Amino acid sequence: MLLECLRLLLGGDKDPEMMGMMMSLPLPPPPLPQTTISTSSGTSSTSSSPWPIPFPVHDPDNNSNKLILEAEEAYNRGENGRVCEILASREFHKTHHEQLQHLWLAAVYARETIVKNKRLTAVDRYRLRKRNPFPLTIWEGEKTIYCLKKSARDNLTNFFAQNQYPSPQEKRQLAHSCELSYVQISNWFKNKRMREKESLKLGDRKSRQKQNPPH
Repeated sequence: MLLECLRLLLGGDKDPEMMGMMMSLPLPPPPLPQTTISTSSGTSSTSSSPWPIPFPVHDPDNNSNKLILEAEEAYNRGENGRVCEILASREFHKTHHEQLQHLWLAAVYARETIVKNKRLTAVDRYRLRKRNPFPLTIWEGEKTIYCLKKSARDNLTNFFAQNQYPSPQEKRQLAHSCELSYVQISNWFKNKRMREKESLKLGDRKSRQKQNPPH
């Protein structure tokens, strides 16, 4: 049908019915995002990955680039243990850390999902993060809470105590100072407000129960 529509259109036949059928055809899906990696031999390779990896400026032999590609390929093959081995094998430039931490957690979660043969809960993922901390090769050593650096968390908490609804400009400033994205800052404040509301509701219920104890 598609070939017939194209033949008529290219031939100058503007049949209304065929034009309508042509317009109703679904568009092709967009291509998967790809990461291009240049190797030391001058060749390049691409990898479709859910985490686009920004490569470091100072890496003359491209060892980091090749290892990142190897880790991504291992993850795509389901070799989750191999992913963790690669990421712990050498120190990566800090510009890689956030993306490689996501890859590390994805491999840890995937491996546990296969072992347990069930979907992981939030508690499962929390326990896995505690049992499988980031290696120092992809982490600067600062304590993290829910994948958030303590310094960033303290900065956001202090700001929240003064203003629960930061402006777009303030969010951009916080994103820069905390080394997070604008979306991450927005989500943190949204979730923090929700937790505060739930905490207040729980406190009110406990207060009413104390005032009106059951007989």
